[in-house]
Amino acid sequence: MKPVFVVGFMGSGKTGWGKRLANTLKLEFVDLDWEIEKRIKKSISELVLEEGIEEFRIIEHDVLLSLNYEDKLVATGGGTPCFYDNMEYINSLGTTVFFDVSEEILYSRLRSQEHRDRPLIASLSGEELRDFIAKSLEQRRPFYEQANLIFNPVKTSIDAMAKEIIAYDGSFNASMVKIE
Repeated sequence: MKPVFVVGFMGSGKTGWGKRLANTLKLEFVDLDWEIEKRIKKSISELVLEEGIEEFRIIEHDVLLSLNYEDKLVATGGGTPCFYDNMEYINSLGTTVFFDVSEEILYSRLRSQEHRDRPLIASLSGEELRDFIAKSLEQRRPFYEQANLIFNPVKTSIDAMAKEIIAYDGSFNASMVKIE
């Protein structure tokens, strides 16, 4: 079965909702950031602090190209689609899904979470964080919107998303997927 790739801004639910969606579709869940950390044997935050964001993007791209994605749902990093033609690459491999969440919800989630594990926002708070989200989302949206399907996971059920993915991608055997 072709893979499903979930893209979207940090805090959009790629990991949390992605796990549930993978379970519904009977796919193995893979988080690209976790795969990167396994490869480099340190956290992404440590890598970015030690070697910079550009080195992280190079490693991210290399890991993206090296994995086997058959029968998997992959949560990408928030910036993954925006560098090195990664969005074009994942579109060529399977079905891409953009989790489109409002700036307000992203801000609410990101300001209430501990930021230490998110190097791009670790030092931001209040209006700085709000401005970062708005600016970054504006820059990234053209990449995210190249996805095959766009869902707001806050407003769309896992079952509804699964049905749309199955309808879009003929490689799914709908009888294998439990949708209630």
